[in-house]
Amino acid sequence: MTDWSYMQILFYFLFKNLMVWGVISNMIGL
Repeated sequence: MTDWSYMQILFYFLFKNLMVWGVISNMIGL
């Protein structure tokens, strides 16, 4: 069960990073 929650946190972090990078690249104009 601990491995599953760890994977969930990892995926959440990756998703948040993707969203942040999308906003940043949008603001820069890439």
